[in-house]
Amino acid sequence: MTDMVLSLPGEHPGIGEEAGGSACDGVSVCRNPFGSVRYLLISGGVVVSGLQVMSRDGRHATIASAHTREGHRRRGHASKLLAMARKDFESVKHASDKNLSGDARKWRDAEGNG
Repeated sequence: MTDMVLSLPGEHPGIGEEAGGSACDGVSVCRNPFGSVRYLLISGGVVVSGLQVMSRDGRHATIASAHTREGHRRRGHASKLLAMARKDFESVKHASDKNLSGDARKWRDAEGNG
């Protein structure tokens, strides 16, 4: 799953076609027709942090995955991407606790992202 979240637009065959997004440095937003939206922070042509949300109605989203590469962690990258998602959707929630990894629970709790 990490490879998928941190892949550049059009780079991972498992994602399928995405609209928007670019491989330029900065934040890229990639949407597919099935309700997936990926927020990617790109630096030096490499995705250093990614957040994927899923939405059935285009208004409410659930975080499907989030990952930041080692060496880029603890700099607020994932929180920045989450803030962008919260501007795009009326609500963004975490998946139920049973579906969260230990690291995901720590991030949610430490950043007040619950």
